[in-house]
Amino acid sequence: MIKVLIVDDSRTAREKIALDVSRTSDITVCGMAKDGAEGVRLALEKRPDVILMDLVMPGMDGCEATRAIMTHTPVPIIVMTSADGHDATQRAFDSGAVEFFAKGQGAAALLETIRTMARVKVVGFHVRQRAASIPDREPPPPRVVRRPRAIPSKLPPAGIVVVGASTGGPQALQVLLSSLAPDLPVAYVIVLHMAPGFLDALTGWLKATARPELRVATESMPFAAGVAYFAPDDAHLEITPRGTAALTHGPPRHGLRPAADVLFESAARTLGPRSLGFLMTGMGGDGAEGLLAMRRAGAMTITQDEASCVVYGMPRIAVSLGASRSALSPRAAAGAIGVWASQLRNPADAG
Repeated sequence: MIKVLIVDDSRTAREKIALDVSRTSDITVCGMAKDGAEGVRLALEKRPDVILMDLVMPGMDGCEATRAIMTHTPVPIIVMTSADGHDATQRAFDSGAVEFFAKGQGAAALLETIRTMARVKVVGFHVRQRAASIPDREPPPPRVVRRPRAIPSKLPPAGIVVVGASTGGPQALQVLLSSLAPDLPVAYVIVLHMAPGFLDALTGWLKATARPELRVATESMPFAAGVAYFAPDDAHLEITPRGTAALTHGPPRHGLRPAADVLFESAARTLGPRSLGFLMTGMGGDGAEGLLAMRRAGAMTITQDEASCVVYGMPRIAVSLGASRSALSPRAAAGAIGVWASQLRNPADAG
C-alpha cells in the first residue's frame, strides 16, 4: 500500500485528492496538512511513501517545506502547481523537488505519477548533491547568479551532443550544463520528460548557471555551437541532415512524446561519429535503444553512473544492452564532452 501525504492550504483541493485516492486499492492517504510547517511535521510522523506538495501557501510555503523534508526526511515529493507559476516552480527545482504535476491534468494521471514516484526510494536533496560529486572527488559547483557563457557562433557545430533525462533530470542537467567548458564547438540537444507547461520554468532556472545559451527548439531551427536546445512539449525532436531541428507528432515511444529514442536515432542516422549521446537519470527504458543505435553508428555514448542517479532506470537498461561506452557523473561527463569536442576541433588530436 502506497502512503500519500497531501500538503495544500485549500481544503477543497485536499478533499478532492483524497477522494480520488480513495477509489484505488493500492494508494491511501496517511495525512493531510494545511501548510508547509504542518507538512514537515507530518512527514516525520507519518513517514509517507510520496508527498503531494502545493507551492503557494501561507507561512512556510511549499518550497521551504520541500527543502526541509528533502534535507532531513527525504521522500519523493510531487510538486502540485499551475503551469504559469514560474517563479515558485523555479524555486522548487532549487529546493530539490524531482517531479512536477500541473493541476488540472486529471486524477488518472496523478495516480499514475504517484505510483511511479513511490518506486523512487531515495531522493534526498543533500544525498543527490553528495552522490553527484563522488565519482569526480570534487565539491559541488558553486551556485552563482551568473556563469561565464560562450557567445554562440551561429555557425554549424562540429558535432552535436544529445541528452535524454527523466526523473531527477533537472538537477542532473544543472550540474552538467554548469560544468561544460564555455567555448566548445558543439551544440546540445536535450529531451527531458516532465509535465507539460513546466519547460519555461525549467530553462529559466537553469539559465542562472548554464554555460551554453538555452533555447526551446522550433521547426527548422538551425543548430549552432554554444547553444543547448530543448525539445518542446508534446513533440518529438529530430536532427535533420541539414543540421536543423525537425518537430514531429508521430506516435509516442514508451508512452512519451518527446522521446529520447527518437532524438538519439536521428543523431545516429545523420551524424554518426560526430555525435555524442548521454543518457541520464530516469525511470523506464526510453533512450536505451537509441543510444545503442548511436554506438553502432560510431558515436561516443555515455550513461550516468548509478551513484549519481536519482533513478538508475534508463541508464541501467542502456548498459544492459551494451549501448554505453562509459558511465560517468554529470560533472565527469562534462569533462568527457570537452575532450571529445576538442578532438572534433583538432582531428589530429584524435590519435
